[in-house]
Amino acid sequence: MAFDSVLKDIRNGGQETLLAIYRQHRNEFLTWATFHYSCSEAEAKDVFQDSVIVFYENVKNGRLTYLTCDLKTYIFGIGKYKLLNLAKKNARMVTLDDAVLINGSDNSLEMQHDKDHNRQIVQDNLNKLPEKDREILRLYYIEGLDMKTIANKLGYKNADVAKKRKYEVFKKLALLVKNNLR
Repeated sequence: MAFDSVLKDIRNGGQETLLAIYRQHRNEFLTWATFHYSCSEAEAKDVFQDSVIVFYENVKNGRLTYLTCDLKTYIFGIGKYKLLNLAKKNARMVTLDDAVLINGSDNSLEMQHDKDHNRQIVQDNLNKLPEKDREILRLYYIEGLDMKTIANKLGYKNADVAKKRKYEVFKKLALLVKNNLR
Protein backbone atom coordinates (compact mmCIF):
# COMPACT_ATOMS: atom_id res chain seq x y z
CA MET A 1 0.00 0.00 0.00
CA ALA A 2 1.35 3.43 -0.94
CA PHE A 3 2.21 5.79 1.89
CA ASP A 4 -0.47 8.31 0.83
CA SER A 5 -3.05 5.54 1.06
CA VAL A 6 -1.74 4.53 4.47
CA LEU A 7 -2.06 8.13 5.73
CA LYS A 8 -5.54 8.54 4.33
CA ASP A 9 -6.71 5.22 5.75
CA ILE A 10 -5.33 5.96 9.23
CA ARG A 11 -6.84 9.46 9.25
CA ASN A 12 -10.19 7.87 8.38
CA GLY A 13 -9.94 5.53 11.36
CA GLY A 14 -8.33 2.56 9.59
CA GLN A 15 -7.27 0.51 12.59
CA GLU A 16 -6.56 -2.50 10.37
CA THR A 17 -3.89 -0.57 8.47
CA LEU A 18 -2.23 0.48 11.71
CA LEU A 19 -2.43 -3.08 13.01
CA ALA A 20 -0.87 -4.38 9.77
CA ILE A 21 2.02 -1.92 10.14
CA TYR A 22 2.43 -2.97 13.76
CA ARG A 23 2.53 -6.67 12.90
CA GLN A 24 4.80 -6.17 9.90
CA HIS A 25 7.58 -4.46 11.84
CA ARG A 26 7.20 -5.68 15.44
CA ASN A 27 9.43 -8.76 15.47
CA GLU A 28 12.20 -7.11 13.47
CA PHE A 29 12.12 -4.12 15.85
CA LEU A 30 12.32 -6.37 18.92
CA THR A 31 15.34 -8.21 17.51
CA TRP A 32 17.02 -4.95 16.48
CA ALA A 33 16.33 -3.17 19.78
CA THR A 34 17.45 -5.98 22.07
CA PHE A 35 20.63 -6.50 20.04
CA HIS A 36 21.69 -2.87 19.55
CA TYR A 37 20.43 -1.29 22.79
CA SER A 38 20.81 -4.17 25.26
CA CYS A 39 17.28 -3.76 26.53
CA SER A 40 14.93 -6.51 27.66
CA GLU A 41 12.32 -7.88 25.31
CA ALA A 42 9.59 -6.34 27.51
CA GLU A 43 11.26 -2.92 27.25
CA ALA A 44 11.59 -3.33 23.48
CA LYS A 45 7.90 -4.24 23.22
CA ASP A 46 6.90 -1.15 25.19
CA VAL A 47 9.15 1.10 23.12
CA PHE A 48 7.80 -0.33 19.87
CA GLN A 49 4.21 0.15 21.05
CA ASP A 50 5.00 3.73 22.05
CA SER A 51 6.71 4.35 18.68
CA VAL A 52 3.68 3.15 16.74
CA ILE A 53 1.46 5.34 18.92
CA VAL A 54 3.67 8.37 18.16
CA PHE A 55 3.42 7.55 14.45
CA TYR A 56 -0.37 7.21 14.74
CA GLU A 57 -0.74 10.49 16.65
CA ASN A 58 1.50 12.31 14.17
CA VAL A 59 -0.69 11.11 11.30
CA LYS A 60 -3.98 11.87 13.07
CA ASN A 61 -3.05 15.40 14.08
CA GLY A 62 -1.52 16.28 10.70
CA ARG A 63 2.11 16.57 11.79
CA LEU A 64 3.07 13.75 9.42
CA THR A 65 1.91 14.34 5.86
CA TYR A 66 4.75 12.78 3.86
CA LEU A 67 7.94 10.81 4.40
CA THR A 68 11.38 11.20 2.89
CA CYS A 69 12.29 7.71 4.10
CA ASP A 70 10.69 4.30 4.41
CA LEU A 71 7.87 3.93 6.97
CA LYS A 72 9.91 1.28 8.81
CA THR A 73 12.85 3.71 9.05
CA TYR A 74 10.53 6.38 10.47
CA ILE A 75 9.12 4.08 13.17
CA PHE A 76 12.56 2.67 14.01
CA GLY A 77 13.89 6.24 14.26
CA ILE A 78 11.25 7.10 16.84
CA GLY A 79 12.12 3.88 18.66
CA LYS A 80 15.83 4.67 18.58
CA TYR A 81 15.35 7.92 20.48
CA LYS A 82 13.00 6.26 22.94
CA LEU A 83 15.57 3.50 23.52
CA LEU A 84 18.34 6.04 24.04
CA ASN A 85 16.19 7.89 26.58
CA LEU A 86 15.42 4.58 28.30
CA ALA A 87 19.14 3.78 28.51
CA LYS A 88 19.84 7.22 30.02
CA LYS A 89 17.03 6.75 32.53
CA ASN A 90 18.29 3.29 33.51
CA ALA A 91 21.82 4.66 33.92
CA ARG A 92 20.55 7.34 36.33
CA MET A 93 18.65 4.91 38.54
CA VAL A 94 20.15 4.41 41.97
CA THR A 95 19.01 1.70 44.34
CA LEU A 96 18.71 2.09 48.09
CA ASP A 97 21.85 -0.02 48.54
CA ASP A 98 23.75 2.28 46.17
CA ALA A 99 22.57 5.34 48.10
CA VAL A 100 23.75 3.84 51.40
CA LEU A 101 27.16 3.10 49.88
CA ILE A 102 27.46 6.57 48.34
CA ASN A 103 26.42 8.44 51.48
CA GLY A 104 28.32 6.17 53.84
CA SER A 105 25.33 6.02 56.15
CA ASP A 106 21.83 4.69 56.24
CA ASN A 107 19.28 7.42 55.51
CA SER A 108 16.48 4.88 55.32
CA LEU A 109 14.13 6.80 57.63
CA GLU A 110 14.37 9.91 55.45
CA MET A 111 14.07 7.84 52.28
CA GLN A 112 11.03 6.03 53.66
CA HIS A 113 9.41 9.38 54.44
CA ASP A 114 10.05 10.58 50.86
CA LYS A 115 8.74 7.30 49.48
CA ASP A 116 5.58 7.52 51.60
CA HIS A 117 5.07 11.15 50.58
CA ASN A 118 5.45 10.32 46.88
CA ARG A 119 3.13 7.32 47.23
CA GLN A 120 0.49 9.58 48.80
CA ILE A 121 0.80 12.12 45.96
CA VAL A 122 0.34 9.35 43.40
CA GLN A 123 -2.65 7.94 45.30
CA ASP A 124 -4.29 11.37 45.60
CA ASN A 125 -3.90 12.00 41.88
CA LEU A 126 -5.01 8.48 41.01
CA ASN A 127 -8.26 9.19 42.85
CA LYS A 128 -8.82 12.19 40.54
CA LEU A 129 -9.03 9.87 37.53
CA PRO A 130 -12.33 8.35 36.36
CA GLU A 131 -13.06 4.82 37.63
CA LYS A 132 -12.42 3.13 34.25
CA ASP A 133 -9.01 4.84 34.02
CA ARG A 134 -8.07 3.70 37.52
CA GLU A 135 -9.29 0.20 36.67
CA ILE A 136 -7.03 -0.23 33.62
CA LEU A 137 -4.00 0.81 35.68
CA ARG A 138 -5.00 -1.47 38.56
CA LEU A 139 -5.52 -4.48 36.28
CA TYR A 140 -2.17 -3.96 34.57
CA TYR A 141 0.12 -2.81 37.37
CA ILE A 142 -1.44 -4.43 40.44
CA GLU A 143 -3.00 -7.61 39.09
CA GLY A 144 -0.42 -8.04 36.33
CA LEU A 145 -2.97 -8.97 33.67
CA ASP A 146 -2.01 -9.00 30.01
CA MET A 147 -3.52 -6.47 27.64
CA LYS A 148 -5.78 -9.00 25.87
CA THR A 149 -7.42 -9.95 29.17
CA ILE A 150 -7.78 -6.29 30.14
CA ALA A 151 -9.35 -5.51 26.76
CA ASN A 152 -11.92 -8.27 27.32
CA LYS A 153 -12.67 -7.18 30.91
CA LEU A 154 -13.07 -3.50 30.08
CA GLY A 155 -14.75 -3.89 26.69
CA TYR A 156 -12.01 -2.55 24.45
CA LYS A 157 -11.87 -3.71 20.81
CA ASN A 158 -8.53 -5.50 21.23
CA ALA A 159 -5.28 -5.59 23.20
CA ASP A 160 -3.70 -2.80 21.14
CA VAL A 161 -6.56 -0.42 21.93
CA ALA A 162 -6.30 -1.33 25.63
CA LYS A 163 -2.52 -0.76 25.61
CA LYS A 164 -2.96 2.62 23.94
CA ARG A 165 -5.58 3.57 26.53
CA LYS A 166 -3.31 2.42 29.39
CA TYR A 167 -0.53 4.56 27.93
CA GLU A 168 -2.82 7.60 27.70
CA VAL A 169 -4.11 7.14 31.27
CA PHE A 170 -0.59 6.68 32.62
CA LYS A 171 0.52 9.85 30.81
CA LYS A 172 -2.44 11.71 32.33
CA LEU A 173 -1.57 10.44 35.82
CA ALA A 174 2.11 11.32 35.37
CA LEU A 175 1.17 14.87 34.35
CA LEU A 176 -1.11 15.24 37.39
CA VAL A 177 1.68 14.00 39.69
CA LYS A 178 4.27 16.23 38.03
CA ASN A 179 2.03 19.29 38.42
CA ASN A 180 1.39 18.37 42.05
CA LEU A 181 5.12 18.18 42.81
CA ARG A 182 5.76 21.76 41.67
